Amino acid sequence: MQCFFVFICFQIPLISQQAIRQTTEGNITSLISNDAQRMEQAPKWIFQALCALFEVPAVVCLLLFLIGWQALVGVAFLVLQVPCIIKISSVCARLRLKTAKVTDQRLSVVNEMVTGIRALKTHAQEKNYRKKIQEVRGNEINVLLRKNAWLSIVESLTFSSSIVAAFLAILTLVGTRRSLTPTTAFVVLSFMNLLRQTLCVRLPNALPITFELWISLSRIERFLLLENLPRLGNRKYSQKPSAQENAFDTKPNSYLNWLKDSSLVQDEHHDKILSGFQHAMGEERKLSLTSASLSFTSLRNPGNEFKRKKKPTGKVEKNVHLSVSNLTCRLQGTGTGEKHLLRDVTFAAPPRSLTVLTGAVGSGKSTLSAAIAGEVVKSSGTITCCGTLAYVPQSSWVFAGTLRDNVLFGEPFDEEKYREVIEACALTEDIDRFPNGDFSFVGEHGVALSGGQRARVSLARAVYANADVYLLDDPLSAVDAKVGDHIFRQCVCKLLTDKIVVLGSYAEMNMKAADQVVVLNKGCIQGIGGFEELKAQGKLIDTITTPADTTNMTEEQTRILESKEEIDKTQSNLPMESKPFVEHLQIEEEEKATGHISSKLYWDYFRAGTNPAALVAVVFLFLVTQVIMVSPNIWLFFMTKMTLENQHKPITLVIYASLASAALGLAIIRGYVFIYVCLKAAESLHNRMVSSLLQALVLFFDTNPAGRILNRFSKDIGAIDDLYQDHHNQAYSLVLASGRWIGARGDLLCSVFIAVVALLTILLSQNPALAGLALASVIETSNLSNYAVRQFSEVENFMTSVQRVMAYTSLDPEPGYKIKALPPINWPHNGHVSFRNVVMRYYPGGPQVLKNLCFEISGKTRVGIVGRTGDGKSSLVAAILRMPESEGNIIIDDVPIKDIQLQETRRCISVLSQSPVLFSGTLRKNLDPLDNHSDVELWQVLQEVKLSSLVESLEGQLDFSLLERGENLSVGERQLICLARTLLQQSKIVILDEPTAHVDPNTEKTIWSTVREKLKNSTVIIIAHRLNTVKDCDIIMVLREGQVAELGTIDSLLARKEGIFYQMASSQNFLF
Repeated sequence: MQCFFVFICFQIPLISQQAIRQTTEGNITSLISNDAQRMEQAPKWIFQALCALFEVPAVVCLLLFLIGWQALVGVAFLVLQVPCIIKISSVCARLRLKTAKVTDQRLSVVNEMVTGIRALKTHAQEKNYRKKIQEVRGNEINVLLRKNAWLSIVESLTFSSSIVAAFLAILTLVGTRRSLTPTTAFVVLSFMNLLRQTLCVRLPNALPITFELWISLSRIERFLLLENLPRLGNRKYSQKPSAQENAFDTKPNSYLNWLKDSSLVQDEHHDKILSGFQHAMGEERKLSLTSASLSFTSLRNPGNEFKRKKKPTGKVEKNVHLSVSNLTCRLQGTGTGEKHLLRDVTFAAPPRSLTVLTGAVGSGKSTLSAAIAGEVVKSSGTITCCGTLAYVPQSSWVFAGTLRDNVLFGEPFDEEKYREVIEACALTEDIDRFPNGDFSFVGEHGVALSGGQRARVSLARAVYANADVYLLDDPLSAVDAKVGDHIFRQCVCKLLTDKIVVLGSYAEMNMKAADQVVVLNKGCIQGIGGFEELKAQGKLIDTITTPADTTNMTEEQTRILESKEEIDKTQSNLPMESKPFVEHLQIEEEEKATGHISSKLYWDYFRAGTNPAALVAVVFLFLVTQVIMVSPNIWLFFMTKMTLENQHKPITLVIYASLASAALGLAIIRGYVFIYVCLKAAESLHNRMVSSLLQALVLFFDTNPAGRILNRFSKDIGAIDDLYQDHHNQAYSLVLASGRWIGARGDLLCSVFIAVVALLTILLSQNPALAGLALASVIETSNLSNYAVRQFSEVENFMTSVQRVMAYTSLDPEPGYKIKALPPINWPHNGHVSFRNVVMRYYPGGPQVLKNLCFEISGKTRVGIVGRTGDGKSSLVAAILRMPESEGNIIIDDVPIKDIQLQETRRCISVLSQSPVLFSGTLRKNLDPLDNHSDVELWQVLQEVKLSSLVESLEGQLDFSLLERGENLSVGERQLICLARTLLQQSKIVILDEPTAHVDPNTEKTIWSTVREKLKNSTVIIIAHRLNTVKDCDIIMVLREGQVAELGTIDSLLARKEGIFYQMASSQNFLF
């Protein structure tokens, strides 16, 4: 099992995006938690099935010798069950495959719920998502019922087949006019029970598990055979790899001819590059794709996939080079046909150069970076990258651990290098504000960090790797202008000065500093050259964002800026949390129950599947069935005492046949009823767990890894723990060994017990029939008792899963869910917001993040919220959304929001965050989850956010299927879809957190114009990292350490030259 687990885990980062779209995160979870588990269950049953090949002939020979050919009729019945069981097992295997598909679908939906819980709560979509999960779960239960209905037949035959087989053998014996003696009857009964164990216990368990094992192996095989990234699986790592070891398809001559003929080779500098490249081709580090066809891949953070460990020398590698020639990229396998994402892209980046990629949303910047990084499967063209490569995607990736762990990413700690990287990436002040410095835990997916901090951590990880080529996919869009300027100057232009840097950006300052600018438009290069050249040609009009520029500042402005920097340096030494709960944000230890499973847990489990009255009826059914199953043996006892004439009477045989048939029928009914109750209990517990999680505090998701939560929704085998695999396998080997130890000693005790009963029967019994019945019953009981002990142990083991699930059905809900009061009709009608002495903590006893906050926002006004990281901007939004509940009063249109239903509060507020969240499903459902708008309205809003042409090009258009998290769209396109959804809702209160951070300037202007027009009747609260996004606001609010430091119009705040806002404006050149 461990091998399969390792294979699956190692395969995950190697899969190309073309192939990864054939699977889901839910499927991967199911493979690890369910399919790999079958590897440990199957061997023992297969071994016992093989033993049956020797045991059955031996028993048949004994029956022939002791009874005669009449016994073969009963044996034939048992043997004929085997093909029936095989057929049923194959049916169950097909249903198992169908179940696995539905389970994968359910786990994918649950995974989206867990990872996107904030977005679900923010948009008050809990009911919709609960319904979606329950529908998928209902489909899964229906398939499981069909599968287990067949299994109940197999299980029923397991317990009753010996009764029917004995009846057939004795019926044949009586029919041939032979006398039924106690010896004959109970020899038949004992040997039929023995054959039942072999043919109806071991085979029924071995065959379904074998078929399911085959299904699981085929699913794992299909996953392991998914297409990998180009040659990544075969890459050989060495200190100085040869061209053949590292090349995809190295063709130096064709490459050199292209480079010589390229229009990019125009000066002596490029000639030197060429001569350097021609030197020692066999020894250089070279990565080449020739005549490839590229398909769009996800922007996963590959970390250091192309990195070779080396000591930083500060010297440029002679042969480091990056070039792209005639690159074409098509979108395949997503229902969009052969849409081109890149077409005939050609450019070269020489050593020590900075290349800026720019262009409108969806122009192909991220796709080009991903293609160079090797995150794209083959299409046509050539990519040549000589040297190690580091890639920073637009969607930053942070794992649960300390901030230092995220930066080092397994590399040795070099304090001098580490401090230099942290300073260059503008993380020094943030680390100083953390209570535990860079040893602070950042939480699952970096929840303790802001979006800008996550982007800088991701950048720092790449810089620390000391690669030769850097692909930076617009990481500066997530930070404010001052921090962006610092990173660009200190990191890109200074620390990476000896590297090849390809930077996605809209900033004018970045383009001016670049050696070349590549302008992309609809996947093609619209222009390439220097900034001034392209600007003169008019190719940068729609893609330039004017940054802060201090070169033309007056003496007074420069003085203000220097003063501001000194203030910031002083204040950065003050104790202050970037996220106030980061000090106590640690992964919770999973509760592990010890001791025996309580009877209450069993009661709660079965109560979840049915009501008490029905449960009593089920227990009664079990008792009656067991009595009926014993009654044929008792009747047989009376038959042995009858005369030969009475034994042959029809009524005697009819009674015997009726009891045997009743035992078989009731066994089947009992099995199905039990399975039905168990499945209904599982469905009920699952739905209760979903409801509990949807209402749980957000802090719960911050302190519990998503994998732990998803484990409850898979088979919940807590043993599959990614941190303790080796320890678990060692312990599990001991568990198996101890099971065999107990089994051997159980068999010994049973043998001693049988011997004692036999001895007492000989010495004390005067009734041979009763003695035979006693011995047969003891033998059967002894066989079952050992099995029952092991099964009871297994049941207790599996009941721990029920225990863990039960724990998640009673999570502490957000307090607002208990409030049932509804707001007035048409509330809110104006959008007036009032904060009165609001105090907020992220957890009980934690530090105050909002401190007696008081302010008024009039309805239908635009308010800009500004401040440093950690000053409370996001906390203010969290307070309005009641995540968590705060002290004091927040009043919207004369209604205190803490007095009304939580979902009603959130439903009246639209929030658009900097990190867009989309869910799998159609584009229509993501735009309009409740189907409240017509197609005309949907197309109109898409037109307003400049997405109509993109949607028209998609297959299905509004019914285009989005992948998990919308990964078949660019980040900018996802952000625009979220903006369109916000515009459709027309809420009276709208909160925008840098909604245009990932779009080009021309689109940004259009969007802000649309926002002003379409949301003119709404109160708009804008969280600003760039001051130009709040220039049209009616009111500016400056927060400082959780309190309102300044509040007023832009003009009034700029008039206060000693004020905080004036200093911020000066640092961003916002004044002039």
